Amino acid sequence: MAFAMRSSALSRPAFQAVKPDTRRAVVMAAGRRNDVSDSYAKALVELSEEKGRLEQVHADVDAVASLIKENSKLTDLLYNPVVEGDKKKAVLAKISKEAGFQTYTSNFLNVLVQKDRLNLLPEIVESFEEQYCELTDTQPRPLHSY
Repeated sequence: MAFAMRSSALSRPAFQAVKPDTRRAVVMAAGRRNDVSDSYAKALVELSEEKGRLEQVHADVDAVASLIKENSKLTDLLYNPVVEGDKKKAVLAKISKEAGFQTYTSNFLNVLVQKDRLNLLPEIVESFEEQYCELTDTQPRPLHSY
């Protein structure tokens, strides 16, 4: 179990148990926009641009961002380290098929599963959007809050 320091040591214990969800949020906030996230986003931007599918992949990334923002059960499943990668891939394959994602997007999500990087998805989405806007000379959308 994770522990956090309390600011007031006078009336409370020095350490208090922290819920796992709180810990994940803290870790995600601390790791927000790191080089790894930027590298993954850059790879997807470059590949989709090279293949002439940048707009379609951008739409897919927007859909993924909405899914992880709006569906907490899906997010919990994808970020859960106990859930097997094959199960995550199956769920993502079903979503990809139903949403009509580009092959590049589906393959990219599978790579994130294989490399155990799904937890970086919010940061990758954010970086992808910034790189897309820079490349297309468009204004960034307001950032999703995760």
